[in-house]
Amino acid sequence: MPNDDFVRSLGPAFLPHMLRRLSDLMVDAGTEWTKLAPALPPVRTHSTMFALDRHGELAVTELAALIRQSHPHALQWVKALEKLGLVARHRHPNDARRTMLRLTVKGAATMPAIHHARSVNEEVVRRLSAELGDDLWERLGRLEAILNDRSYIARMTEIAKSVGEDDR
Repeated sequence: MPNDDFVRSLGPAFLPHMLRRLSDLMVDAGTEWTKLAPALPPVRTHSTMFALDRHGELAVTELAALIRQSHPHALQWVKALEKLGLVARHRHPNDARRTMLRLTVKGAATMPAIHHARSVNEEVVRRLSAELGDDLWERLGRLEAILNDRSYIARMTEIAKSVGEDDR
């Protein structure tokens, strides 16, 4: 693999690509780490476990909104947790269209290990921030808030009007 990073050479327009790549690096490493602790479910499902632990029962749509992920992603994680016996589904007693989720006894018993994994991950992020000389978590939170206030697409549309075809 060449030392040059093609995507990075394309410039800041590829920030989303870089962020996805960084996310994958971190999640993949977390996945490898969880193999050392068999009691842990996949890293991508931890937010689902925390949400159900904190809120008790949730509908799939409520879960997706709470963890700010798409319904298909949330459903994918729920299915993975169901296979592990950590989450159970049932129909809402008053609305059969709604599928409710809850932690199983096994899922609740897994929470201390997930809390430990969260502490480890938090310390890794703190140390990465120290190496960067900046609070990475705070910066990403600010970026998300800015984009929630005024979307990326709105910004692109505005800039596209002022950037001429000759700039390509």
